[in-house]
Amino acid sequence: MEDLGEDVKLFKFNKILKSFTLPFNILLIITVFIIMLIVGTNTENNKKYVTSWLLFLTRVKKMEIINKSDYSIEELLKNNVFISNHVSFVDVFVIMNNFPQLLFLADKDFLHIPVLGKNIKNCSVIVEKNTVNTLKDRLNEDKKLIIFPEGRCKNQRYLSKFKTGFFVLGKDVVPIYLEYSKDISWISKKQNIFLHMISLTLLDKNEVKIVFGNPIKYDKNTEKMMGNVYEEYLRISDRKLILEKN
Repeated sequence: MEDLGEDVKLFKFNKILKSFTLPFNILLIITVFIIMLIVGTNTENNKKYVTSWLLFLTRVKKMEIINKSDYSIEELLKNNVFISNHVSFVDVFVIMNNFPQLLFLADKDFLHIPVLGKNIKNCSVIVEKNTVNTLKDRLNEDKKLIIFPEGRCKNQRYLSKFKTGFFVLGKDVVPIYLEYSKDISWISKKQNIFLHMISLTLLDKNEVKIVFGNPIKYDKNTEKMMGNVYEEYLRISDRKLILEKN
């Protein structure tokens, strides 16, 4: 009976501790947003500083860069177009923290998000009308782009059919595969971005692998190039990814 009493005390203590977790995390979110507002993301150092806080907030404790290509990371970063699978908005923090020189493709609707909107503008290529022409203009300025060709976030076990816009840019593309130790999938149509962020703060430690594959040569045959990209994703994910047909 004595041991049972200790178990009951421990249970009550854990329950009390958890009751403080959510209010504390909400306060932490507000603090991080204030930091974003003050520091901003107008330089590469500022991007790394702000995203370090955002990764801390969303429980990403460890990031590992894995190179499965035939080139060094330095050689890969000489390319101009990178693509990645898309699991959560945390993907943006992960890539920006490690590779702040890369610009994201962002819809103009994101600019209306309080605090985040201004910072997104500093880190992105904002697309309003003609996506392909906008991206070609940035590439002509020698900008480096990171694109999520699935369009929206997806369960990290699946790879959706890509939108074909980046295949007509006339550039080789470097595939990046993000793999998280915890399921942080975000279906944006079903969950508000702030509710998703709060749910992430309640997770235990999360880790992410950033896996680089071989550059895929540009090919005017879109279907052939897309097939090569899919095959490379299967390789660098150790066949963990499931390709969706539709």
